[in-house]
Amino acid sequence: MASSDFSLDSTNMQMSLSTSTQDSRASTIQKIENMIEGVLNGVIEDREQLSFTLGCRNRSDHHAMDASIGVSSAREKAQTRTISFPGKTPKQAWHFTVIMRILELIHEALINDVTTTKRDIFYKDTELFIRQSIVDRYVDDLALTFGTNRQSLNVTASAKGLIIGVAKIRRWDGTHNDCSLDIAVSFHYSKSYHDNAGLTCEESLNAGNATFHALASSSFWRKSINGKGAIITAKGYPDISTRSFLRMMTNATSVPCFMLVDYDPDGIGILSNYKHGSVNLAHENANLNAPSVRWLGLHGSDVHAISENVQGHGLVPLTLKDRKKALGMLKKGVAAEGGIEPEWRNELQAMLVLNMKAEMQVMRGCDMGGFEGWLDRKMERAMET
Repeated sequence: MASSDFSLDSTNMQMSLSTSTQDSRASTIQKIENMIEGVLNGVIEDREQLSFTLGCRNRSDHHAMDASIGVSSAREKAQTRTISFPGKTPKQAWHFTVIMRILELIHEALINDVTTTKRDIFYKDTELFIRQSIVDRYVDDLALTFGTNRQSLNVTASAKGLIIGVAKIRRWDGTHNDCSLDIAVSFHYSKSYHDNAGLTCEESLNAGNATFHALASSSFWRKSINGKGAIITAKGYPDISTRSFLRMMTNATSVPCFMLVDYDPDGIGILSNYKHGSVNLAHENANLNAPSVRWLGLHGSDVHAISENVQGHGLVPLTLKDRKKALGMLKKGVAAEGGIEPEWRNELQAMLVLNMKAEMQVMRGCDMGGFEGWLDRKMERAMET
């Protein structure tokens, strides 16, 4: 199989996208300053309560799937709540203080045009924030309040994604990453990825962390009979950076992308997160989902074909958490009855009936080339369809 080659050059779009980015940044700064000014006016006027309105993400039952684009979307407008100081309780005063501190740190990052992470924000004032989850929640709520995404606040999550293979990432500032040097390259969200600054690749395979390192160490990305390509992992459920990167790859190029996940409810959950988006980021999914990714494995048929050879090794019963996850996915979402992913529904039902799951490593017991031989054959058949 010959892989297609492509190169994306953003020279002609650089000026318009840079202008758009600057406008967005200026608009976000203005919104933050307007919120802070409202609080300061309350202090000057000696109001009994200082307050502002904050948007908050809808609960999962307020979301649905848009069958035409496969994105979790809110059925209703975002909920709002009023945050006050001193409030009725010390806890309410603390929430107000936390949000004002986060606003200060985001404003500082935007003014200096530097990117920070949620983790960086947390460590700027650990005694106040107490838990990382507090920062995570309010950064997302502030982005929703301002009608933008987290990246427009110059805030990212800590990098999780890794890539190795025949791929080059070029940025407008002249720097680039060559991912073919037998060293996994870590990437995090940047304006370069968002604005398609540049990428050269041939084909991609998205895999779990252990599988990624096994395939990277054997240089599968350059030895595959299907041609050279790149392997990507987010080490489990994907972060925004990895989702954004994969979306850029699949939308801006003709690179075929295959997904390799464990045969369990979380494996299908990870696949769904990449392809259709997540409930928690419903307001951002339209810019993050990658609907063209294809599920390569593991499927039930793969596990059943190998089960006799491995004599049960690697096949384990579902936990209560697994069963709860599977039942939830069958009840609502893309794998629900009448949903847009009937194959996923069938696989989840089979897992529940057989009370069985399997990790990717079980395929090492394959005849004819072991795991990599099986993977080559799976990709070859997938490329033909």
